[in-house]
Amino acid sequence: MNKAMFSFAIAAIAIVAIFLFDRKVPKETAMTMQQKLAFIPGDLDYSRTRTSVDKKYIISISSLIDPVPLNQIHQWELTIKTQQGDLVDAASVSITGGMPMHKHGLPTAPRMTQDLGQGRYLIEGMKFSMAGWWEIIIEVAQGFDKDKATFNLILR
Repeated sequence: MNKAMFSFAIAAIAIVAIFLFDRKVPKETAMTMQQKLAFIPGDLDYSRTRTSVDKKYIISISSLIDPVPLNQIHQWELTIKTQQGDLVDAASVSITGGMPMHKHGLPTAPRMTQDLGQGRYLIEGMKFSMAGWWEIIIEVAQGFDKDKATFNLILR
């Protein structure tokens, strides 16, 4: 087989491979908000006050802007109490979260910036980039006591 025939055969194989492997898959149609909400578990708790997983703390969250905005960095305030109702001061607080259905985290890295006293903490850098189901996970540590609570939020 000469060089020209070999090159032609390689080109023909490449064209056939491209044709076979580059078939257009039908595009997914965009889901309406109502269709997306149908996939959200029906038993979610949307309360803004939760008992932590190991029942060490009672944590309340509140956006300082109501309703909670989309695509805008804003602040939240947390209140943390023990199960006995004592206010928790001087705790370490971390914030994570995301969209469980989309499998991505928060678009920013919110953090506790100020211990306001009386069990209250300022959270800055919160942002939600789209409508849908979001989780906010608050982790609290004070001394050897470490626990967390997950809050569910639906934004429209």
